[in-house]
Amino acid sequence: MNNFADLAKEYYEKGLSCSEAVIKAAHDTGLYKFENINEIHKIASMFSSGMSSGCLCGALAGCQIVLGSIFGRDISQKTNLNRVVAREFIKTFKEQRKVTCCNALSAPYKNNSAEHGQNCINIVGESAQIAEKLVKKYSREEVKA
Repeated sequence: MNNFADLAKEYYEKGLSCSEAVIKAAHDTGLYKFENINEIHKIASMFSSGMSSGCLCGALAGCQIVLGSIFGRDISQKTNLNRVVAREFIKTFKEQRKVTCCNALSAPYKNNSAEHGQNCINIVGESAQIAEKLVKKYSREEVKA
């Protein structure tokens, strides 16, 4: 089985968007098997390139979709685990990259498309690594409200 982060980077390099690459890699590595990967892929496509406005990085959004699929709660549950995991994901990412905005993450590379692309590949890999660590850390936990 391929490593989630490596496969996400590979899919991004092959032309999937950042959010799409993360979703497909999560599914294909078995980190989370989406029942209908085509529908989830369509949802993930809306988060590409900072939701096409430069806002939240698509790789982060894709990872949050994966984490939500694993740790999200339904309306009958009394748990905080979804919020704990979501918060820790963003906190950890910000420790590495300082910001979560696609425009800000890409700003230093706006005049160099090769460097911009490499930066995005790195962000896809880093965000996937963070998500995978959180899946391993919280897989058996339940945090009550």
